[in-house]
Amino acid sequence: MSTSTKPKLSLITVCFNSEATIEKTFASAMTQSYENIEYIVIDGQSTDRTLEIIEQYRSGIDVLVSEPDNGLYDAMNKGIDLASGEVIAFINSDDTFQTEDSVSRLMAPFEDTEVDCVYSDLVYVNNVNKIVRYWRSCPFRQGMFGKGWSPAHPTFYVRKKFYKILGGFNCQLQYGNDVDLMMRFLEKAKLKAVYVPRVSVRMLIGGVSNRSFKTIWVQNASTISLAKQYGIPCNSFEYIFKKFYSRFTQILLRPKWGK
Repeated sequence: MSTSTKPKLSLITVCFNSEATIEKTFASAMTQSYENIEYIVIDGQSTDRTLEIIEQYRSGIDVLVSEPDNGLYDAMNKGIDLASGEVIAFINSDDTFQTEDSVSRLMAPFEDTEVDCVYSDLVYVNNVNKIVRYWRSCPFRQGMFGKGWSPAHPTFYVRKKFYKILGGFNCQLQYGNDVDLMMRFLEKAKLKAVYVPRVSVRMLIGGVSNRSFKTIWVQNASTISLAKQYGIPCNSFEYIFKKFYSRFTQILLRPKWGK
């Protein structure tokens, strides 16, 4: 959007028939105070009013693609390939930033050239914007993915060079594509990560991987399999227990400012 000496962020929104929510996403992304953002929108050739809304916000979009794709993660990979920023992040088409300085706070650690990736906290909200779940993370330590932990992907900011080295999303997976990517980056490649203990994103409940108990169960089984594949110690019983305990506490917890 504008030029700055600060590291350039390529912020990517992937959408398909998102007319009900995408305007809030655009408004949130385009009012961020960070001075050096390239905003990329990848549309799956929507058939509702999404493209009409995109056109209304076209002046704030640096790169726009609207064409058929092979699903969410294929579209995300397209965005990665088109990105020219030093750092890449995603804001989903039904999510918003918590505050106007959310991106600035997540980008600040990248001023240290030794930092490879950054992540923070997230809240799930319902359709009236009430908090229903608080995903509070913590500093990463090796082996944590094998114990049911992962960062919230919409808060995960990574230097682009690592996508070139380690690859993007594995579109062959049915579930856990984002967890697989973060597992590869943090556990296998051992990237230096910084945790920012602050809510940065408000995610609308009911995303692709959060729709039903059965889906959550299958996703957990997939993640356990991935952990073992990557050589991460993982006891299935311990993983499931800690994962569901974490989910339970996330529902009970609220940020200090939450309602």
